[in-house]
Amino acid sequence: MTAAERAASKADETVVPLEDLVDLYGPYRSTHGVALGAIRSASSWVSILASLLLVWVVLRSRVGPSCTFHRLLLGMCAADIVHCLGTAHFNLMAPRDDDYVVWNARGTAATCSAAGYLARMGGTAVLMYSFSINFYYLIVIRFDWSVEYLNRRLEPWLHVLSLCLSIIPSTMFLFWENYNDDFNGSCWVSNNNIAPHCMGIEDGVVREGFTIPCGRASFTCSSASGASRGRPLGEAAGATTTRTTSSAAPCSTGRKRTPSHMS
Repeated sequence: MTAAERAASKADETVVPLEDLVDLYGPYRSTHGVALGAIRSASSWVSILASLLLVWVVLRSRVGPSCTFHRLLLGMCAADIVHCLGTAHFNLMAPRDDDYVVWNARGTAATCSAAGYLARMGGTAVLMYSFSINFYYLIVIRFDWSVEYLNRRLEPWLHVLSLCLSIIPSTMFLFWENYNDDFNGSCWVSNNNIAPHCMGIEDGVVREGFTIPCGRASFTCSSASGASRGRPLGEAAGATTTRTTSSAAPCSTGRKRTPSHMS
């Protein structure tokens, strides 16, 4: 037997069978997974309706969008709507590959990337517009700047920074294929090498019966929080396999991932 054949045989021994994954994560999927997906999506739709109501109130007000504060507020409402559209899908945008652990997963890598792009871009823009509104009140109340000066000199930069710092990084993550399911039905910036079905599989290899390569992402680090997301699922279901991570080298190294009890 050649070295390549021995390596392939060893990898096959460490791969967890799909039937075991279904049995392992099934209880979580049908209980906590359903609740998490439903609550997250329902609250997203409530937030969308609240933002639309706030837009209607601003547009119907006496001054409308003619003042700086109202324009910044409209920007934050628009950003919140975009963000919530990326999380209000009841897990439908999550890849079908993860259906054994994610309730109602019916999407593909492309739909997950689209949802992650909206969620990440909108979420960052919400934070930036929130900062802009707070900064606006700081310089108006504390430093007593004139409204005319704010309209001409400061406000355009607040919009430019809010949009650029949300659109540019989000687009870079999209081209790097960094938007993946976090195995709770939420598509976000993560590496697909935390997938339970990818344990023992080389990065870039598509496991039989699946469509997304393991380790999908051109540039990312598997943070401790990202890697640990898979563990509570297994622990809640009585798991006997866990993923080992190294705090010294959190980035993906391209090596096989081996369950700890097999190492």
